[in-house]
Amino acid sequence: MLAEIFWFCFLVCNLVYFLPSGTSADTDSPSQIIEIFRHGARGPLTKYDQSWLRSEWGQLTIPGVQQQYSLGKTLAQRYPNLLQNTSEIYFLSDDTPRCVQSAKIQLSGIQDFFNNKEESLNLFEINVVNESNKHIFKRAHGSQCPNGYSWERANAKSAKSQEAWQIFKETIDVINKALPEKNQLSSTFKIAVFGDALLVNIFHNRSLVPFGIEDAYIAKNFVHIFSWFVFNTEYGQEVQKQISAFPLIDEMLQQLEAFRKGEEHSKKAALYSAHDYNIYAVLAAFGVINEECIMANYLSSVRNETLPHPNCYFPFFASNLVVELYNQTKNPRDFPSTYVKVSYNYMALPLCNGQEVCEYNDFIEFAKKAIGNNTHESYTEKCNVKTKRTK
Repeated sequence: MLAEIFWFCFLVCNLVYFLPSGTSADTDSPSQIIEIFRHGARGPLTKYDQSWLRSEWGQLTIPGVQQQYSLGKTLAQRYPNLLQNTSEIYFLSDDTPRCVQSAKIQLSGIQDFFNNKEESLNLFEINVVNESNKHIFKRAHGSQCPNGYSWERANAKSAKSQEAWQIFKETIDVINKALPEKNQLSSTFKIAVFGDALLVNIFHNRSLVPFGIEDAYIAKNFVHIFSWFVFNTEYGQEVQKQISAFPLIDEMLQQLEAFRKGEEHSKKAALYSAHDYNIYAVLAAFGVINEECIMANYLSSVRNETLPHPNCYFPFFASNLVVELYNQTKNPRDFPSTYVKVSYNYMALPLCNGQEVCEYNDFIEFAKKAIGNNTHESYTEKCNVKTKRTK
């Protein structure tokens, strides 16, 4: 039932591990990679489906462990020159246990690919965010960005959101007919809670009875509805795209510059164990995903047609975004001397004037524009963060 309901989730998030490794034969291998990945499959975050044990909530599941281990092996297969020596790897994880565990498991997959069993995982430091860099993985609301909630409320009341409710009404009504009144999908918040729990059960091939869904067709269509409202809520305004993506894109640019300048602390691989909303934010800022392409995919799904935008989907468990830095020497006529490629679950993204290859300075300019050329100071100002007064 999983493949039928959610074939694009399963295929994109799992079969990418069987894609050919390495880069094209007529180009150099990358000199550096930056990977931002979502933790592996987890239990639900709420008691929506009470068949899950409370101890399983939010915790990495066995399939989630398998995902991250496979992701580590695939990464090592694709980038053997960058990952064989763990001293050349920088790992930063959010402090959520499932993220820390995912980082350790992915590293285990990398090391097992090279049979580096003599190199104990205990000797490798998985850096976990602290007070100085905790903001990197945080959502743009709450104390991190007080204005965020105001932006989200405005999006929920917007004409675009109301129009979407009307377009999605047929699918939502079918689901609501089978749900008790307390679980009715009547707000974006309830859509988000319902959708997250539904995706967890779909991935683990568990019963969808608690969701009032018997038709795989309805579940498949609802996934696009969930994706649309999550996107609209958190990235519906340009300022949200810029602010939400700022911490990670700023970190990405710092890593690229440090490596390119040969700074001593720079690494060949910088890996970040993150959440779905971190990847979603970067994809939104880069223009890879927007409300229009999600809606177009929904309408095609309703008609059982091929999705017109294959890169436009919610970052499911173990999704990753990889930035590759190249200093190429083989084909100076065909490629710039220094360039960047970006992929989402190993599908190349045409970010620079519709091209998958971005000249280095063009990519830097593109990325800075994507975050509104913000600085840490302007980020704080736009979010209305109150700084602590010093005596």
